[in-house]
Amino acid sequence: MMSKKQAGIAASLVLAAALGAGVTWWVLSGDTADKQVNAKPVNQQEPVKQNPPQAEPAKPEPGKPTDGAKPGDSTKPGSSKPDSPSTPAPSDVVSFKGFTGSGTLSLSTYKLANEAFQLERLDWNESNKGVVIYGKMRAFEGVGAMRVRDENKIIVEPEVTIRAKEGAPAWSDIQATFTLDPAYKGKTLLVEFYTHSPNDGAIVNRLTMKIKPE
Repeated sequence: MMSKKQAGIAASLVLAAALGAGVTWWVLSGDTADKQVNAKPVNQQEPVKQNPPQAEPAKPEPGKPTDGAKPGDSTKPGSSKPDSPSTPAPSDVVSFKGFTGSGTLSLSTYKLANEAFQLERLDWNESNKGVVIYGKMRAFEGVGAMRVRDENKIIVEPEVTIRAKEGAPAWSDIQATFTLDPAYKGKTLLVEFYTHSPNDGAIVNRLTMKIKPE
């Protein structure tokens, strides 16, 4: 039989062993539980997003036109094609060889017209130094006038009366004549056509024609 002393020692060993096992179980259990709380299932973890690789812009093939460009179009971006040449407007000065021979000049390209006059043709004759201007007139009682001034607006050929076969509102053929002085050669002259107001005689419907006899 075991003595009381031996029995006490045995009981102490059993208690110590039991306490050691309990502490170990508590430590292991706590560590395992903590891991279970913090850990996430593998299948519940958020997937890692990856940006798709950006494709590099395609390089144009040599000799191949880019979008919007036509084959054979050599115009560079930002540049404009030169405008096609335009026909220059005719000069407003009617030049003619007034001191050489004789001739006829159409005035249609000069567009010399207003509400009372339409100038159509100019004739000249070296032998008598005469200039005749033809056209149409629409004036009260068929009466108009013409005079010539120089570049300084000084009257060099006094007023002459122009008469038409019919009065306004009809258009009638007219002709106006004046003589070229040798001093006019190479100079610009202002040939003025106009009518007089039936109310006060003021000059109205003035049409100025620039001529340069050579």
